[in-house]
Amino acid sequence: MSASNTTTTALNTAFDIALVPESLSSEDPGEQRDVYLSALAGASDPRDVAVRAFHDARCTDIDLAHLQTTFEAGNKNAALRLLRNRRKVTCGPRHVIDIDSQHMHWDTDANYLDMLVCIGRDIGLAPLIPRLDSHHNFSFRVELGKSHRVFTTKHVTLGFDRQGSMMWIGRTGPGEDAWLAFVDRTSFLEDIDEGALPSPNANSSQTTCLAQDQQRQVKMFLAHCFLYIGYRDVTITKQYPDVDNEMEYKSATNILYLDLNFELIKALDNAIVTQYDSWVEASPPSYRANDFLSSRMPICVTSRFGQNHKLGVSTVHEEQTWNNDRDWSCIRFVNVAIATHVSGRIQRVNQWHPTNIDNLVEVYAEGIFDSPDVKSRNKLTRRQIQAILDAPAGDILPCLYSNRGYVIDTHDPEFGPMTQPYGVLVKASRLQQAFAPLPPPPVVTHPLQVNDPRERGG
Repeated sequence: MSASNTTTTALNTAFDIALVPESLSSEDPGEQRDVYLSALAGASDPRDVAVRAFHDARCTDIDLAHLQTTFEAGNKNAALRLLRNRRKVTCGPRHVIDIDSQHMHWDTDANYLDMLVCIGRDIGLAPLIPRLDSHHNFSFRVELGKSHRVFTTKHVTLGFDRQGSMMWIGRTGPGEDAWLAFVDRTSFLEDIDEGALPSPNANSSQTTCLAQDQQRQVKMFLAHCFLYIGYRDVTITKQYPDVDNEMEYKSATNILYLDLNFELIKALDNAIVTQYDSWVEASPPSYRANDFLSSRMPICVTSRFGQNHKLGVSTVHEEQTWNNDRDWSCIRFVNVAIATHVSGRIQRVNQWHPTNIDNLVEVYAEGIFDSPDVKSRNKLTRRQIQAILDAPAGDILPCLYSNRGYVIDTHDPEFGPMTQPYGVLVKASRLQQAFAPLPPPPVVTHPLQVNDPRERGG
């Protein structure tokens, strides 16, 4: 015990810096990075030597078919020796099949939700609120101290120009980000054709953040909303402070970080909807100098990435979950990215067999259609369905859809006894094309695809 006490006492004793020997002192201490590099100077990493040797070696081509022939002939050691030097393995037609080949079966049943971006239809936080009367697990963290975050998502349809019009306000418990986007009242509320929308990537390289004075004005409005709903942790000393005066603005309210439950987020939404116009109208001329707040309204934009949530597991439960997720009638645009796992799921087909029409008609008793769009689809007759089933397997056939809009498999694959799965070769230089908008699908018109008016179904 005495040793322990002695040690503790020694560590707690003040140390006189003047007692440091002169040989150990330095008026201008060196940078930590410089010290680290100096310590490593002269030490050679074997990996660097190996990498340099690899890049300096002469590279020659070798065909995968040649390697396979050598290996299957029993010359395993010879095949391995061919790979001792630097090689570029090329693949010929024996090992590569075009992705559009009719002799390939793609198992694409493993689909995962990877991105969901929702844009509100009107003023308020509707895209953020579940369509439930009560939700004890819901939470939203208001983080106005980080409102400078930029909306960087590309390849999404917003319906407005994102440049200088958005402010990040926080995140839900599951990680869904929320922005207030100030959109032009007149143009956003008009019904416009999809072709007239701003480009999905319009101004995506420029900042989406509101200017600092606009952010501060919006924060004062949100503070007013919290005061309106009786939130006790937010105070306001001056409702419309001079946002260009740092001291006056910072002393006007303490709103920064708040944790909201389901009832509070609904109350905040109601306050934004009912208070915005009157708050702007009562604001001083400095708040309305550029007509920004009065000509625009705050809608909510939500985004979440990397959910990796598998889709199609249980139709009934998933439908209920999506229905409860938010009030979709309050959403103007929905952007979804779905990741499909295809590794080890691509196989060569020996023969395609048409599905038995009696089984199809029995399983899809509600009807089989030529489109998933309920407004324009045609219900196909038995004769039309049979014509598609009897068409040559090499033809590009029109898809059949169930009453709920799902694609119906019309042919079953027959695999050989030694069928091996194929991998997917991706050319990295063209990877960006995978995120480009899809081209219009080819127009496929089967002789019996379009209904005779006399045979038109419901």
